[in-house]
Amino acid sequence: MGQTFGFNPNYLSTLLKKGTGKSFKELLQIQRLNQAALFLSNSDLPIPEIAEEVGYSSVTFFYKKFRELYHDTPYSYREKNSIL
Repeated sequence: MGQTFGFNPNYLSTLLKKGTGKSFKELLQIQRLNQAALFLSNSDLPIPEIAEEVGYSSVTFFYKKFRELYHDTPYSYREKNSIL
């Protein structure tokens, strides 16, 4: 991404960290988990498929990171927030 705008990737990462308090990796992970939350609320896709769809190859790791951000398991989140 930095090369697209003519920035050194390390410089861009530093700007992101200063502006948001989070690294690029952390921001990407939050974005993926937010997308997963939308899938959980708006679809009946199986949780392992959702994990894969948003970029996680390990369902166990997906569960761990989802719980860290949402303080809930994906299954429980779906039960509480499903609009289907």
